[in-house]
Amino acid sequence: MFMILISHLSTVDASPTGFLWYNDEHGHELNNSSSKLMSWTHDHRIEELKEQFNRAQRIALDNPIANEKWTSLQTDANRIDKRARLIEQHLIAKEKS
Repeated sequence: MFMILISHLSTVDASPTGFLWYNDEHGHELNNSSSKLMSWTHDHRIEELKEQFNRAQRIALDNPIANEKWTSLQTDANRIDKRARLIEQHLIAKEKS
């Protein structure tokens, strides 16, 4: 009886393994270098969108025809949509963690 009690107490603090698959390492978590690469790509894409918007806005101001105004408004709308999607993704990721 004493041996059973000792073996039971020694396994109480041990981390579960085996059938509890959700406690095991999955291997698809991002490491530091992967997250840096993704953030650099993300930052690069944001800068590219800002440049496109600024270019379209300058053209619309220099040559205020309907087509140029439409392009400027369209790039601004694209930027707003992308920002909204990024915020949604951030909130979803925050809820999961």
